[in-house]
Amino acid sequence: MATREQIVAAADRLFYQLLPPLQVEIVLTNRADIQDYGCPVGTLTTELAKLEHAMLGRASRLFAPFRTWLREQFAPLGPADQADQADELAMHVIR
Repeated sequence: MATREQIVAAADRLFYQLLPPLQVEIVLTNRADIQDYGCPVGTLTTELAKLEHAMLGRASRLFAPFRTWLREQFAPLGPADQADQADELAMHVIR
């Protein structure tokens, strides 16, 4: 029988596999508001970083999978030696 920790870890893995597509849907649905006001998760993460707040790590966990997924979408479009450009594009989309 699985331990509580194993079940939580499995649920976390599943959640973070599903998170990027869900975030894309959220971005598309809320495109106008995001264009007017910016990304709420990105803004939250930025403000928490400025404050060196204890919750920064948790906010970053929401932000990181979407950033990674976007970077993976952009990476095949450019030369392999310019992977940092894929990350810059991902950040541009998120902001």
